[in-house]
Amino acid sequence: MSEYFGVSTTPAPKPAPQPVRVEPAPQPAPPVAKKKSHRRYGPKSSITVRRAQVLDLLIGGCSNTEIAERLGITPATVKNHIVESLRILGARNRTEAAVRWALKREREKP
Repeated sequence: MSEYFGVSTTPAPKPAPQPVRVEPAPQPAPPVAKKKSHRRYGPKSSITVRRAQVLDLLIGGCSNTEIAERLGITPATVKNHIVESLRILGARNRTEAAVRWALKREREKP
């Protein structure tokens, strides 16, 4: 082409395409044995001691905030314990969970 005010107007050559490098997929980490860090309430129960404490206070009519204050945890943690307890006990709501837990506790008394 030509020059215009000392600047070349010829298009610059296109760079050659770089080859695509394919790396093998990373291998998954080997499974790690889970620690049993939570003590369970009862012989074959999946309710932890902390969840049992939350459920006991729930039976007493405490709100999530009151349970959190008494146990020294956040209301969000209380909610998580209640949700997990609902799943474990097969309850649909906190009232049903409290009733099921109270009945379970009553059956386990000597």
